[in-house]
Amino acid sequence: MKIFLPVTLIAFITITLITMQNHAASDGMSNYGFPKTFYSFTSGKTIYSYGVTYHFLIINFLIDIVFAMIFGLIAVAFINRKKKLKRVSS
Repeated sequence: MKIFLPVTLIAFITITLITMQNHAASDGMSNYGFPKTFYSFTSGKTIYSYGVTYHFLIINFLIDIVFAMIFGLIAVAFINRKKKLKRVSS
């Protein structure tokens, strides 16, 4: 269980980076988070707003962390099972 926190952190960062949409640099919107968007940043003139706006939703952030924790539990169970099978076959 020592590897649960690092695996969860790596899962959260990887999922967030893979699913992010970074379009704010060119009059657009950047969204971060999967399965829920927890951070949005809008810059420039868009159909949504004019100027710069930020949105951080704590409940969506917590949902994303729980999602990463579930993924981490699955990964740790897979790693432990692989270690156990390796010990049995040795």
